[in-house]
Amino acid sequence: MPSSRPGVVRCGLPLPTLLALCALGCGSGSRERHPEPDTDFRSATLTLCNGSDDVRFSFVEGLGAREPMLAFGARYGQQYVAIDGHCRFWIYDLSLQGLRSGRLDRADANGTLANALRLGHYADLEDVASPICLDGGGVSLWDTTGTLQTGCPLDSRERGPLAEAFIRAQGLLAELAPLSTPVWDRTSLLPVTGASPAARAQAEWTGGLDLGSAAVSAVDYTNEVAAPDGLLVDDAGTLELLRELRVTGIARGLDANLYPGLFLTDPAAGELQLLLRDEPPPAVAEAIGAALHDD
Repeated sequence: MPSSRPGVVRCGLPLPTLLALCALGCGSGSRERHPEPDTDFRSATLTLCNGSDDVRFSFVEGLGAREPMLAFGARYGQQYVAIDGHCRFWIYDLSLQGLRSGRLDRADANGTLANALRLGHYADLEDVASPICLDGGGVSLWDTTGTLQTGCPLDSRERGPLAEAFIRAQGLLAELAPLSTPVWDRTSLLPVTGASPAARAQAEWTGGLDLGSAAVSAVDYTNEVAAPDGLLVDDAGTLELLRELRVTGIARGLDANLYPGLFLTDPAAGELQLLLRDEPPPAVAEAIGAALHDD
């Protein structure tokens, strides 16, 4: 639900940044040698699951011009997929499911999937024209040879190796979700007061963490240039309570695009919208950050 509030800066990337992203690599490792331009793009030249600890591939979709309440959860993009050399994958979106992980079949990953994603060819495809959407958040593909960027998601009508790689990547999150389990061991929280009255409190906060002292008002939050960092939670008791609340919220089926996070009653602060962001492992965060940002 896009906001009409003037002056709100969202997590979408400006056009100059979108164009500059095409020159990026990832800071987590050196760029690997890429094939000659006349190489058959239908065959991958980069091994996805090579046995290393390094992230080998990532797909990220930025937030764009959407409801500002989503910005906190979208620090690393509104959705992403990352795969390392052991065939372990991480997926994330703005729903209460948040960060999840699982493992791919090595033969399929190094064969059909790597070919469909055109792995090893990204440096050669960087100069291929791609759509620019001025209100888009940017969509990125990264492997250890280069970074590809388009202004918005592509559909199946697009043709060519670059478009086909993006289209395949865009379907990965839904495909991998049934193979994944939650990774909710490091979660950042942002309590917001004065949130939408359309979503009423689902439960009472019974944890020892003082949410009221860390709360920001919805007005202040939506007028910030960037979403606050929030509170990083990694203690077992609070994480277990959050797990129970998330499972209940998932069962209720609230639309994360309209009402992200949890809606709770705090004994001291009253009704709160508790925004959530699961923190990825450092290697995943680095690969995602290199694909999204130009600094």
